[in-house]
Amino acid sequence: RLVLEGAATLAALLALLAIVALNQIGLVFSGMEANLQIACSLAVAIGLIELLFAGRLRWWLPAALMLGPLLRYESLSVSLPALLIMAGVGRGRAAAPCLLCIAVVLGGYALYCTSIGLPPVPGSLLIKTGFDAPAMGWLDGIAGEIAAMGQSIVAGRGDLPVLAQMALLAVDLVRRHDRRERMLAGFALMVLAAQFVFGGHASLGRYDVHAWSLGLAIAAFIHRTSLRRLAGRSLWTTGALAGVVLLGLFPYTALMALATPLAANNIYAQQY
Repeated sequence: RLVLEGAATLAALLALLAIVALNQIGLVFSGMEANLQIACSLAVAIGLIELLFAGRLRWWLPAALMLGPLLRYESLSVSLPALLIMAGVGRGRAAAPCLLCIAVVLGGYALYCTSIGLPPVPGSLLIKTGFDAPAMGWLDGIAGEIAAMGQSIVAGRGDLPVLAQMALLAVDLVRRHDRRERMLAGFALMVLAAQFVFGGHASLGRYDVHAWSLGLAIAAFIHRTSLRRLAGRSLWTTGALAGVVLLGLFPYTALMALATPLAANNIYAQQY
C-alpha cells in the first residue's frame, strides 16, 4: 500500500513478476539463508521509507540492520549506508547501538578466526571477491579487483543488464527534487554498486538477489506516481510491460529458475 499508494492489484502483480525474475522460488531449494537475507534487505528498505516519509522508526528496522550482516557479510553494504541515513535524519541514538552490535559480533568472530590460524573473514567471501589483500598488498589487491571486473564485463557477465537499473537510480539521485527520494536513490545505488563490483555472481544467482530485490523496491517507491498513473490506464498492459522490463534486467536469475530443478536433481543423483 505504501509503495504504490493504494494500487494493491498492481503491487501484487509486480511482486509476482519479481519473484519469477529473481528466481526467489529456486532460492528456497538452493539458497540456504538467502531468503532470510532478502527479507532483511527488504525490511531495511521499507523501514527507511517509513522513517523518511512517515517519521516512524519501526522496531524491526534496527533488528534487520543488525541481523543482515550476521547472516552474510555482504549485507554490510545494506546496513552501513542505512545507518548513515538514520544518523543523517536525527536517529543517531538508535543507529549507534546497531553499529556497535555489528562491530562487536563480527569483530569477535574475526578475532576467533585469526586465533586458530584462519583469515579474519570467511574464505567463501574471499573467493567470491577474488581479493586477498594480505597476500597481494592493498593497492595491488584493489588494482587486481578492478582489472578482474573489467575483464568479466568484457566477457559478458550475467548481471550486466542491471546497470540500466543503476543508471535510473543515478538519474533519480541527481534530478529528484524531494531530498528524501534522493537519499533513497543514493542508498539503493550504493547497495547495487557494491554488489555489482564485489559480489559473487554464480551458484544459481543466490548471491545477488538481496541487492536486486532492494533496488527494485526502492525504485518502485520513487516512481510510485508514474506506476499508479500507468495502472490507472491499463493494469494488465502495465503488468506486461513490467514483466518485459524485469526479464530484461534480470535474464540471468530468471534463467536460473529453469536451471534450479536440474541442479537439484543432479545433487539428488549424486547422493542416490
